Amino acid sequence: MNRLIATCLAFSTCCGVLLAQEKSTAPSEGTPSEQALRKLLGEGTPKPVPLWPGKPPQFLENAPPEVVDERASIHMVSVPTISPYLPPAGKGTGMAIIVCPGGGYGALGWKTGVVYAADYFVPKGVAVIGLKYRLRPPHRVDNAGIQALALLDAKRAVRLVRDHAQEWHLDPHKIGIAGYSAGANLAINLAANFDAGDKQSTDRVERQSSRPDFAVGLSTWHWRRKNRHLSSTRTLLPCFSSTRRTTASKEARPSRCPKRSKPIWKNSACPFTWQSSTKALTASAT
Repeated sequence: MNRLIATCLAFSTCCGVLLAQEKSTAPSEGTPSEQALRKLLGEGTPKPVPLWPGKPPQFLENAPPEVVDERASIHMVSVPTISPYLPPAGKGTGMAIIVCPGGGYGALGWKTGVVYAADYFVPKGVAVIGLKYRLRPPHRVDNAGIQALALLDAKRAVRLVRDHAQEWHLDPHKIGIAGYSAGANLAINLAANFDAGDKQSTDRVERQSSRPDFAVGLSTWHWRRKNRHLSSTRTLLPCFSSTRRTTASKEARPSRCPKRSKPIWKNSACPFTWQSSTKALTASAT
């Protein structure tokens, strides 16, 4: 449990202090957006694995193509995938963190969210699985609609990673989920709304549980709502939440969960550990 806590708390600060080195580029296969991402990030970028064979549930027909900008942020996602960053053979701990990048459900900060986490954790033997979940646009849905759609992707991601556990040398009972901002909203949404899987399904992946073994929320986006909007009737898994203080300028202010939203988490069914980035950094280094 101490190892789990240290890993979760380390996650809350590593991407803010880690400076990733630029990597070489070369032609690659895949969709135009996958090629663009590989060109920006280098040949060490893993090949994406589709969450579903064929069309995903609630597939958007005639969707515009994905776009990757110069900062390696992904836009217009309509086909969700995972990208496994795995430790070398024999070097893994068996633990995996599925990372949900932030971006307001309208973009995915892939480099700052997924790549920096992989640069930090993979050398420590922890697999990082980047989740490319669906966004708006191209989907024209309200807040509840995009949350529900992304939740489908997050559930399937946990099932798929668990199904690949033996192949990827992972412990199926050490698979967690983490996210930034909107990605943290998704991670905590899954922590409150997982399911045991459909044991009667003909799809082997769907028979797996979507319950993550832990969840980490970083600057969790609460939609500026005063009332609790993530609910559950069960006592759930360990959840860790962190804030961050920037020191880039004298005008910098702490990035904290607003006072009015703290009761949302305090009264939720999830057992939360609330940490400042300073405490998290200290805990992760010991």
